[in-house]
Amino acid sequence: MSFNFRQTPSVGSGHRVRSSRDSECIPKYRKGSPNEKLSAACTTEAVAQSSNCPARGTKPRPRDERMHQVRIEDVAVAVPSFFATPQLSRWPLPLRIMTNWSCPRTLTTPPTWYEAPHSNSTRLRIAIHGYGLSLAICSLCRNFYTHGWVTGTGGGISIRERCDAHDRIFIAPSGVQKERLQPDNMFVMDFPTKSYLRKPLNLKPSACTPLFMAAFEKRGAGACIHTHSQAAVLCTLLTKGRVWRIGGIEQIKAIPKGYGQEGYMGFFDTLEIPIIENTAHEEDLKDSLEAAMEEFPNTCAILVRRHGVYVWGDTVWKAKTQCESLDYLFELGVKMVQLGLDPAAPIAAVEED
Repeated sequence: MSFNFRQTPSVGSGHRVRSSRDSECIPKYRKGSPNEKLSAACTTEAVAQSSNCPARGTKPRPRDERMHQVRIEDVAVAVPSFFATPQLSRWPLPLRIMTNWSCPRTLTTPPTWYEAPHSNSTRLRIAIHGYGLSLAICSLCRNFYTHGWVTGTGGGISIRERCDAHDRIFIAPSGVQKERLQPDNMFVMDFPTKSYLRKPLNLKPSACTPLFMAAFEKRGAGACIHTHSQAAVLCTLLTKGRVWRIGGIEQIKAIPKGYGQEGYMGFFDTLEIPIIENTAHEEDLKDSLEAAMEEFPNTCAILVRRHGVYVWGDTVWKAKTQCESLDYLFELGVKMVQLGLDPAAPIAAVEED
């Protein structure tokens, strides 16, 4: 099928473009369009799985002429949304559109309109508007890998995107090494209906998904991070009870006061993180995690004994800040115990010489 970029904001039927093996997946610009000279910038990465890109020597399948124009007016903001100043001037920015009905391609110019089969217009919109969040998950997972938090295929992250038009959850896949994640590996779920809008082939959503959903539903979180931090695991082993505590440390000021409260904790406060017991399967932790949320409404994290930690925040960047700050406190707490110090002990008075 040939895809056409149009500059006119009308919605209607597209026009047929003669296609062949060589031109089937090359975008066609309408004659006279300002983008006509830039057509060479749009390249096809793979065409093997497209139903409308037949193998050599076979007849192409009949094309559906019913076309629906999908507006991507937010492409400059939605695609590089994790950058500080997303602007059109940032283009060319590689944008890989992955759908199960079209040939994947890389766009190097921000088109105004994109023509797509009507029944799949939502999938195209997701592919474009969700690219920034998917790429942000990849970037964060690589960052967490360098910290040793997500070795092997362990750990994960999920981000919730809420606006007037939609409410979606972006979920990293299961069984993929976190430093090798790609944007088209992400699952996209419609939060109100809990149905998947995008399901990559041959991949499964993270086994942590039920626990991520608990953070979104019980705490209204914008993102949830799960790590297998060694410091977090050691804290659960050094703590015999159900709560890990630390106080009198400056980094505590990076932790919010609690759900529904404004501001952050202070230097003289004692941070308490509940600990739940591990289970054989990740999804079986959901009930005990939700129970801990009810018992400790002010916590923004839950430790899992001999396993790791779940951290959530109002936004993905707040969740990242809290996760980094907590890991600092976990590591410091372990070292304090090694030195015979109690992490939760009151600040001792300074001895005079």
